[in-house]
Amino acid sequence: MGSFQALAEMPKMGFLGGFHKPSTRRFRRWPVKDFENWLIFYQATRHGVEVVHVIHGARDIEALLNK
Repeated sequence: MGSFQALAEMPKMGFLGGFHKPSTRRFRRWPVKDFENWLIFYQATRHGVEVVHVIHGARDIEALLNK
């Protein structure tokens, strides 16, 4: 099972990002299967998930998501 399918079936399995900006507080993160250091940032919705970003872990994620 791929990362996106797993998230769609279990939307709350990702880790809350801990971001401070109100619009990003509910973002969760989950690694992309078979792609080292790539992360999916998403929000759980009533019908599954909304993927908002896929970002390489070496980036300054805090700066990118708290703009």
